Amino acid sequence: MRNNDVSSGRDLGKWAGSRIGLALCLATSAACGEAQPREQTLEEGLALQAALNTTDLSVAIRAAPNPVSAGGQLLYAINVGNRTNPANRVRAVLTLPSDVSLVLGQEDCTRAGSTLRCDLGSLPGTSNSPWALLALVSAGATGQKLTSQITVRHYYTPFSAQSEVEGPDPNLANNTASVTVTVQ
Repeated sequence: MRNNDVSSGRDLGKWAGSRIGLALCLATSAACGEAQPREQTLEEGLALQAALNTTDLSVAIRAAPNPVSAGGQLLYAINVGNRTNPANRVRAVLTLPSDVSLVLGQEDCTRAGSTLRCDLGSLPGTSNSPWALLALVSAGATGQKLTSQITVRHYYTPFSAQSEVEGPDPNLANNTASVTVTVQ
C-alpha cells in the first residue's frame, strides 16, 4: 500500500500496524517475520531453576586418633565436595555420640543436644571444603565404640517461594558418611 492509497481508517490501521511492526522488528534486531519466543510458564521456570541448582555434593569424615583414650581429645577431619554446579547454601549436620562433647568447631555451627548443624556457605562447582572439629571423649567411655555421622545438603530459595528448599542432588548416597572410633 502506498501512502496516497490510504482511503479508510481500517486501511490506515493496517498500513500503520505493518510499519510499526517492521520498525520494532528492526530496532530489536529480531528476525523479522519469525515467531517471537513465548513466555516461560511458572512450571518451566521452576524446572529450569531446579536444574541450575542441581548439585552433586559428597562428604567424607575421619577421626583421629583411633583408638582414642577415654577422656582424650578427638579430631574430626571433614571434607565436603561438590562435583557439579555451584551450591549456594551448603549445610552439614553432624550427629555426635553422647560420650563426645564438642570443644572447638566451625563458627557457623549450632548445637542442639548431640546434633551439630553447620552452615558452610557457598561451595563452587568442582571444589572441596575441608574443615575440622575438636571434641573431647568422656572419661567413662572406656571400651565403647563411638559412631559419628554427618550429612550434607544444599539449599536455595526459588523465585516463587519465600523460604528455602533443598536443592536436587542426583546422588544422595554420597551425602552421608560415618566414622567409628574405639575408646581405650
